[in-house]
Amino acid sequence: MRLRPRHFVLLAIVVGLFVYNIVQGRIRQRDLLRQQRQAQAALAAGAWSAFDRAAALRDAPDAQYLPAYDALRQATEDNAAPSSTAPSNTTTSQAAALAPVRGCKTWLMFYRQPAPAYATPHPTMHDRAAAHVATCMAAHRDSGQ
Repeated sequence: MRLRPRHFVLLAIVVGLFVYNIVQGRIRQRDLLRQQRQAQAALAAGAWSAFDRAAALRDAPDAQYLPAYDALRQATEDNAAPSSTAPSNTTTSQAAALAPVRGCKTWLMFYRQPAPAYATPHPTMHDRAAAHVATCMAAHRDSGQ
């Protein structure tokens, strides 16, 4: 079979469409990743502001502290609940964005508990928790210590 000029034109059109679809797919993927990163940053920012409010009231009576802590718990747990419309990798990335806040929330709980409630009572546990909460407030990250 001989190729005629119209065959070359059709081949060029098919190759052009193939390249166009690949380029557009990558552009859509890049835009989706950018939107996910922005959503994660906004989610983490809201959780960090809730942590700052709760940590600022950590020495306050329960009547003042518990509403702030409940807001922190809601900001770190309800947002990471899987959605039926969200892909599983989005839920995983939200959980990863909130992991440092959850670590700091754990240290905040240690700070509020009396010394005998610790699994291994240690005289410096409250001081360690206080230092860790202060680091979390200053740096907005969980050092994991």
